[in-house]
Amino acid sequence: MYRKVKNQRRYRHIEYSIPVILTTSGGVQKLVTHNISRHGAFVLTDSPIALRQLANLEFQLPGGVRVNVMGRVARLVMPDDSAPTGPGMGVDFFSLTNNAKKIWNDFCLELENARSEEEDDPMAPDATLKTKPIRRKSPRYILSFLVRMRDKDRMREFYTRNISRGGMFLNTPLLRNEGEDLEVLLIHPDTHQEYPILSRVIRVESGPPAEHEGMGVEFLGLDENTKSRIQEFIETGIRGQSDDEESDRELMELLEKAVQLDPDSPRTRTAFGKTLLVVQEDPLAAVKHLEHAIAIDPDYLPAHQCLPLAYALLGENDKAMEQIRTIRRLQHSMKREADGAL
Repeated sequence: MYRKVKNQRRYRHIEYSIPVILTTSGGVQKLVTHNISRHGAFVLTDSPIALRQLANLEFQLPGGVRVNVMGRVARLVMPDDSAPTGPGMGVDFFSLTNNAKKIWNDFCLELENARSEEEDDPMAPDATLKTKPIRRKSPRYILSFLVRMRDKDRMREFYTRNISRGGMFLNTPLLRNEGEDLEVLLIHPDTHQEYPILSRVIRVESGPPAEHEGMGVEFLGLDENTKSRIQEFIETGIRGQSDDEESDRELMELLEKAVQLDPDSPRTRTAFGKTLLVVQEDPLAAVKHLEHAIAIDPDYLPAHQCLPLAYALLGENDKAMEQIRTIRRLQHSMKREADGAL
């Protein structure tokens, strides 16, 4: 099985370089974009932040206009990749104010119109070069392969057979090229938590037979501390706390900033509420943001789905049951609408 971080482009990406200040809890970087769209940007950097991580970005548009957004890393291109863009990261916008959204959309629309006029004019200098789509020889789609084991004994065997050797063979029809990176996600059989291990393809077997089809991968960054954390994960079902606590603090800071940027977004409020509930174990604070999300959009299902647990932890069982009934009603309504659209 695998989980793919998709790069579905609904809006046109235009090659355009503008300064951008990227801020995380780890510091501030002054970078530039390679291309932009209405829903994201590709930012050039030799040191991209982790996949799926949130970050604050301040784009400096012509004329001194600044647009502040919260984004999530959706794609990585590493320095050793053969990509026309150069190394960097594709960032999908996660949250921005209505005013920032209007400024950004207007700016992108202006660029799109300008490029369309160049395409329509056969005498426009370098028109083809400016508007041709970006084609990557070796695109960095980070795939996550799920590795599930029946019990802890099987996990211990996996550690002895694979972790200690520094790699494994993934039996899968989804083959990648040698040298490409991917992520192996260990799923704990008791807690169902995930432990990601960055890996690189070193051998590809195309079969037949099917049981021989797959990839040999080597695990990257397996120092003794990492091996110790993996062993701890196998025995407890919980990832090592040192890295998690730093990551949790960074996530909380970014989500809090996202709420400040867009306080009336049900998606942002729900993400913050869910993090307060699951990571911070603060159901009272979580309920505040989840209820706010529902006040904005009464039919926003993700917010409803978080509330039963929050109410139950607060001892408000009647409210928890009411939320469960609401969730069933919304799911039934959504299914009926989907069936009617067929």
